[in-house]
Amino acid sequence: MRSASLRALGTAAAALALGASLAPGPARALDGNDELELRLSSGEELSGWFYGLQDGELVITGSNRFTRVPVTMVDQVRRAGAPMALADFHAEAARIQLELSRSRAAPPPHPHPRTVTALSFAWAGAGHAALGDWRGGLGYMSVDAVLWGGAAWSVLGAEQLAPVIPLAALDLLVRGVAAGQAARRARARRDRLRVGGPAVPGGS
Repeated sequence: MRSASLRALGTAAAALALGASLAPGPARALDGNDELELRLSSGEELSGWFYGLQDGELVITGSNRFTRVPVTMVDQVRRAGAPMALADFHAEAARIQLELSRSRAAPPPHPHPRTVTALSFAWAGAGHAALGDWRGGLGYMSVDAVLWGGAAWSVLGAEQLAPVIPLAALDLLVRGVAAGQAARRARARRDRLRVGGPAVPGGS
């Protein structure tokens, strides 16, 4: 009897595990890789890449321009060619708007892109650190330190100048990559917070 009970419990547990594995998980958050096709309450159809959501308006980009669409006007959504439930779309829009409101109430570091660019060229990763991204910044800083350490050893230890030029060129490349990435992040963050101008220049 006890053995039968244990078998029954095992079967029930396996069924629950199978059901959990087959149950649909939470919808993936909208991001810049999502191509959206929208049908509005006016009957108009729009398509473009998801850019963001600001103050109740969905922002999509395409054909070198930005388009703002009030969320309340969206009747149908297709994401990457597949239908997206309208309830999921509104829930995601509400989540993004809540995050934006919280960011504006307690904004993260948002230095000007020129500032993080200058910091990155002074020391790779410093621009990331100014944005609060110490994890990303430390990676660039480590590479910068290794390259400059190798150059210093070549001059002071091995007394050879030849390796210094390629090491310096590689370090300049690393700093340029770090500067570009930090500047893009700073610009995107300031756009979300509407710092220094309209969030979507040229929006229609």
